Amino acid sequence: MKLAIDYSKPIEKRSLSYLVDECSFDMNPIAFKVDFELALNKIALLVTDGQVVHLSGFSGYNEWQPFSALVPDCRRGVLLVHFANYQRGVSYSLAEDVSTFVNMNTGWICIGDHKRKGECAEFITGCRVVLEGGKLASLWLKPDALPNIE
Repeated sequence: MKLAIDYSKPIEKRSLSYLVDECSFDMNPIAFKVDFELALNKIALLVTDGQVVHLSGFSGYNEWQPFSALVPDCRRGVLLVHFANYQRGVSYSLAEDVSTFVNMNTGWICIGDHKRKGECAEFITGCRVVLEGGKLASLWLKPDALPNIE
C-alpha cells in the first residue's frame, strides 16, 4: 500500500468534531460509500474509489500529550491510497500505539511524529497529512473545539 497526494483535485469539505462524551472524532456530512478503511490507532480513515474521504474514531483525550509544535504548512490536495489487493469492507492498519499530541493554543492535534518532515497536504477541511516516501508520518487534526483538559 502506498499513499500519495494529488494537488489537482478539490478536497473533501466536511466539518471535524471531537465528541467529548464519546472521546471520539466525527465528521459531517458522513461518507456513506466506503470501500475499505485504514486504521491509525483507533482512528478510521475511510477510503472510497482510492481516496480518503472521511475520518472518525476513538481518541481518548486523557492520553494526549501537550506539545508546542506548529502545524506544518501545506497545500490542499486529496489523499490517495494505491492498494491493488484490498478487500471491500476490511480495515487495514497503518500503525498502532502511535503517540497523540495536542497544542491547546492552536487547537491542532498530531497523531504520529510531529518532528518528521515530508510532503504535506490538507486532504479534508481541518485534516492534514505528512507523508514520507509514500507512508504516513503524521496526521494533523483540528476539530471545531477541543475538550478542556487543563
